[in-house]
Amino acid sequence: MTELNFPETSEPITTALHQAVDYVLDRYDNILGIFAAGSILRGEGDERSDIDTFLIIEDNYRQRVQKFFNGVRFELFINAVEFIPLYFEEEAKDGGPSTAHMLMTGHIILKRNERVDQFVKQAKEMIAKGPSYDAKSLINERYMLADRFENGLDLRERDPVMGLTLINEAIAGMLTYQFKKLDKWIPRHKDLLAVLRRDDPNLAQLVELYQTAPIDDRFTIAGTIADYTLGTQGFFEWESNKDYLD
Repeated sequence: MTELNFPETSEPITTALHQAVDYVLDRYDNILGIFAAGSILRGEGDERSDIDTFLIIEDNYRQRVQKFFNGVRFELFINAVEFIPLYFEEEAKDGGPSTAHMLMTGHIILKRNERVDQFVKQAKEMIAKGPSYDAKSLINERYMLADRFENGLDLRERDPVMGLTLINEAIAGMLTYQFKKLDKWIPRHKDLLAVLRRDDPNLAQLVELYQTAPIDDRFTIAGTIADYTLGTQGFFEWESNKDYLD
């Protein structure tokens, strides 16, 4: 298939997609495939939503472009063929399958090479298989989150606003760590709490209580979240691997 195949959409999306595709076809050579993805194509977005447009090219570089077409936000991801397997490998390790998700759920607007179908097949297999977290990396992540949380606790009396700032950062990390701990894919950040409400309502309720509680109570609730996710509120016995000089 080499002809253009646009998804069924309404205005202003339809015109925006045509303008975007005209733009990339004019600007980039050796395009093997074009995908369009995002909630806005499913009618679920708003004026701040964007359309992810993933280009697979036969070249030796990658590039990212943010651009408006017909008033609609577009994120253009331009990638040489060789980058795609590397993305799959990285995403399996860090738990955020953004590339795989775009290729698996995106609409194929243009396909000029069988590699496009191969990458879609690999993306589906990768999602089905699940992430492959490294145990040593997870313990290191647990250490860093616990340390940041404890630093926030230390400021409870002296500077509670800064203390909660550190704790906010730690809690965001604790939530993604919880998915890693359970060997699950990490949802997109804006979907994370919605997924927790479905899969782990107790943790979701704690997060909601934390966000709405008075300042002093938030420190206590945060401690419960830390116990639930990290199993600690600070220092625990641990040692890193030896890191030798080359």
